Amino acid sequence: MSEESDLLETISSLLSSDSETESEKEETPVSSDSPFDLGTMMRLGSMLSDLNQEDERMKLLYDLKPFLSDTRRDKIDDAVKILRLLKIAQKAKNENLF
Repeated sequence: MSEESDLLETISSLLSSDSETESEKEETPVSSDSPFDLGTMMRLGSMLSDLNQEDERMKLLYDLKPFLSDTRRDKIDDAVKILRLLKIAQKAKNENLF
């Protein structure tokens, strides 16, 4: 229950911070100690938005799925998850996030 109340407090604090005026936002100093800047967050967001896009390999695996047994169908799902993770890792490497 305390996790739910903490979550509600966090959400309410985020909502109340959105209602600040522009002058209050400008006065708030931005911490330079943070390892993530706005550009990095934008690149991460674009990488995550690409997560649901399928490539030819994923389409092939999904097309084969009706012809396989139940255990192999589960393995297809696992293989697609691995392909998505590899796709994200490759993009992160190309963006010099690692």
